[in-house]
Amino acid sequence: MKLAHTTIQLLVCALGLSGCAPAPTPDVELDLRQPCEAFSQVQVEPNLTPGSWTLQLSGDRHTEAPAWAITLGDNGFALQRLADPRPEAPAPETLSLSSPNHARLHSGPVPGETWLVIDTATEFWLYQLDRDGLVRSSGNLDAEFVDSTFQRDLIFIGDTPFVVGIPRSSATSEYEVWIGELTGDLTLGTSWSLELRRTCPSDLPECPTVSFPSIDLLDNAEPDGTSPALLLLGYDEILDDARTMYVATLRIGFDGDSQRPIALRREFFPRQVWPVGNSLQAHIAPAQLARDATGYYVLAGLTQESLDDPSHQLDAVVVRFDRLSDTASAPYMGLPTYSSPHLLQLDTRVALGQIAEGSWHIAPLYAKTGSNFEIDLDNLSSLNLEPAPSTGFVVVPGKRSQYVHRAIDGREIQTLVTCQEDAGTNRGLLWQRASAAETMSVHIPREHSVGVRARP
Repeated sequence: MKLAHTTIQLLVCALGLSGCAPAPTPDVELDLRQPCEAFSQVQVEPNLTPGSWTLQLSGDRHTEAPAWAITLGDNGFALQRLADPRPEAPAPETLSLSSPNHARLHSGPVPGETWLVIDTATEFWLYQLDRDGLVRSSGNLDAEFVDSTFQRDLIFIGDTPFVVGIPRSSATSEYEVWIGELTGDLTLGTSWSLELRRTCPSDLPECPTVSFPSIDLLDNAEPDGTSPALLLLGYDEILDDARTMYVATLRIGFDGDSQRPIALRREFFPRQVWPVGNSLQAHIAPAQLARDATGYYVLAGLTQESLDDPSHQLDAVVVRFDRLSDTASAPYMGLPTYSSPHLLQLDTRVALGQIAEGSWHIAPLYAKTGSNFEIDLDNLSSLNLEPAPSTGFVVVPGKRSQYVHRAIDGREIQTLVTCQEDAGTNRGLLWQRASAAETMSVHIPREHSVGVRARP
């Protein structure tokens, strides 16, 4: 089959795809809430799962405490319920894993739906969960989809589940991303290859040599039931012996006319590109995505590792991309990584969180004209995590407004973010280090073309 090249375009999710089996019809839930102007943190459990660490969690619904979690304790990895007081709540299930990287929890596109992904060297399983346990599961898709040389995960285009495969590296400027639709019984339907290729600038007499020693799937945006899938990728790129690390977003949806997948890759967000030496060991962390009504936010920083300096993290940067104006904002810089900066996906709203002096501070992010945004410090809210500010905390972000805070001594606190009318105006010292986002916008160059073909 001849490869058809398509012009990169804004993705539109098509409904009623040919050959796609509909997911089970959920009970209808009407959301009559007013848009949230401010948020409040609630301490759900002050000493969560003693003797084990919570690695991931996903709430049943926004603003409700019960959640599924992956934990690690003396008996290994487990899938268990948190903050579920029901006598009939499911008991913990042991997970046969050798690494925490082999399991992921995702929220589904409808309330009450959670998914577990198991991805090892020889296995690739999907499990749909509700509050009572297993709803349906796939077989081992390892032999049917791409193998473990790809990073495999679950995505949703609209409310339809797909699997995605991201290559771990590429020796050339071309590489393939695979997606496969899932049928109603979670078997693999049609698969497509999305071939991404760096376009050579027209003003260069000769195309440079490009390779990607590593490509990392960093984050997978929570599905909203209507939008295309949105992924955050991290690249280690060598271009004519010059090494650069940066983040890019990959948006995957379907064209309504051709009923074929289309992809849009964006890169070189302001200040989220890091020139690095060829001998330097580094990785992109933290790295997060969060969507609002008309765009999305990217938070990213770089952690450098060397013999002279075992670990050095650069300050994190937040950038917002606006789909309507097709522009990226100026960067919000100076977020120190020792304060665990993170984005909070709060239903259709986004907030920025940090930890300072034993308290967790969050402030709503507001989209302005074009891609510009501002941090609403008038509605900053804080939660005291512990009585001894000298003990540091890290944040384990969860799905659907769920978070875990882990102290140096191992104690964990489960928290939930809810909406409130007045969160207070205590700005504190934490936010004074970060420079305010400027009003300018910059256009993002589109430097990749995409070809699509169905898998034989």
